Amino acid sequence: MPGAILFLAFPHLPAQNVSWSDRMARAAEFAGRNQFTQAQAEYREALRMAEDSPRPNVRLAQSLNNLGMHYAAQFRFGEAETLVRRAAAEWESALGPTHGDVAVGLTNLGNILYSQGRFAEARQVYQRALEIRENSSEADPLAVARSLNNLAEVLRHEGDAAGAESLLRRASKVLAGSETAEAAASLNNLGQIFAARANHAEAEPLLRRAVEIWEKALGPENPSVAAGLNNLGALYRDTSRHAEAETLYRRSLSIREKTQGPGHPSYAQSLSNLAVLYFDQKRYAEAETLLRDSIAITRKVLGPAHPDLALRFVNLGDLLARGERYAAAEAFYRQALEIERGARASKTQVSNIQASNARDKLASVLRVQGRAQEAKRLYRKSFAE
Repeated sequence: MPGAILFLAFPHLPAQNVSWSDRMARAAEFAGRNQFTQAQAEYREALRMAEDSPRPNVRLAQSLNNLGMHYAAQFRFGEAETLVRRAAAEWESALGPTHGDVAVGLTNLGNILYSQGRFAEARQVYQRALEIRENSSEADPLAVARSLNNLAEVLRHEGDAAGAESLLRRASKVLAGSETAEAAASLNNLGQIFAARANHAEAEPLLRRAVEIWEKALGPENPSVAAGLNNLGALYRDTSRHAEAETLYRRSLSIREKTQGPGHPSYAQSLSNLAVLYFDQKRYAEAETLLRDSIAITRKVLGPAHPDLALRFVNLGDLLARGERYAAAEAFYRQALEIERGARASKTQVSNIQASNARDKLASVLRVQGRAQEAKRLYRKSFAE
């Protein structure tokens, strides 16, 4: 029956008769049904069993990795990072530094670091994973392409568009015109680079093709399809094709709500993008509601100092300033600036492609309120940092 929920009945075995493999399989089943508490219990028991075995131990590495990625899926990045670092080290100890499973662990670690905006650290582990995969005697083209895409995305966020483009073109050569999810990612990421350069004529067919391939490879309601629609919608917004942009943004939002849930950071991103489009169309009340919802989700899930919040605070500040609500705008610009300062202090990077100019905008609203001296002091403080 379409849409039916399948409940799997696990045999009731005495605890001493449940193997490590059974624990891991049951954990994966629970996780697939979003029963996170039960999945965590099974992963933890599997980890305990693996830790009782002699070292080095591949099962220990797998247990650490899977529990870590389970935490990452719940945005518990601190716990996830600790476990996945241990997993990569255990794989390396058990299998050697050039084994493919080491690259898997490093890639997962890179994803966790990337999700926190720690781009320099992510770049280092992605680079090592790529080197392992490219130098393998049995190199997997899809795995190599994934590593190239991952590294390219870090470089793009760090502002090295030329370096990212070079890696993406390498990925396209590796895939040689295939219609895989990895090929779609390469096209999508390359399209974003061209769009950032305002080279919309080259960007659009790449972004369109990426969506087509993702839909064919993964189905029409997959999070990757939602990401592709979001990026194509952004291009349409940039070229003032507002009706087309709204259609794509709304479809992306719908897919993310169904597949990831209304509390997911990607859903929050879609709300924010739709809000910015409404801002462009002077639909200020609708834009403000969406932005406040996006900020609430992001803060709750990722924490009050996550780099993604800085841009959303600035967007809301812009909207409030447009309505001459300067005191409220000032408060949001200050919050954005504090996040950016904290990111610099902790060596977490606010993405260069999301540079918000929070300081300049804060200074502007201070001057509008007749507080020019505060604006000057703000610049002096920034130069001293």
